[in-house]
Amino acid sequence: MSIKKFIIQCFIIFSLSLSIGVIYNQIFKSPLPIFKGYKKENNNIYFHIIDADVLKNLLKNDMIVLLDARTQQEFNKEHIPRAINLPISRFEQEYKKKTHLFKQDVMIITYCVDINCNDSFILAKKLYEKDQREIFVYKGGIEEWVSLGNKVETSNTLEN
Repeated sequence: MSIKKFIIQCFIIFSLSLSIGVIYNQIFKSPLPIFKGYKKENNNIYFHIIDADVLKNLLKNDMIVLLDARTQQEFNKEHIPRAINLPISRFEQEYKKKTHLFKQDVMIITYCVDINCNDSFILAKKLYEKDQREIFVYKGGIEEWVSLGNKVETSNTLEN
């Protein structure tokens, strides 16, 4: 096969894929999701749910802030590398101390214990109310992270 035919075939496949996506989005009035969005009462999306694979890829980016919504004691025991503790029970006090982390172009990811823990969702909503807009929730939490064989860190310090 010549390079010209290969390029033409790639272009045709790309065009068909793009067309199918556009048609699907027009017919069903909802876009094909990459992230599952959660909506506030006024239909503004205030966070997206991600899985462990997406989190791993996002951790390669320097423009993310990974926030652990659990207590300081749980955080000290084990946490995802690069995580910063921001427990929802002390949100107002801790947020004020950590405002320097929330630059305008930063992406925020929250997590807590596991799929049944709502603290990461509550933290995401509180951050949204503080005008943060790029918020993602890793729903699986630390338990899923560990069960998938990913690395964790421990901390004996009281401040992060």
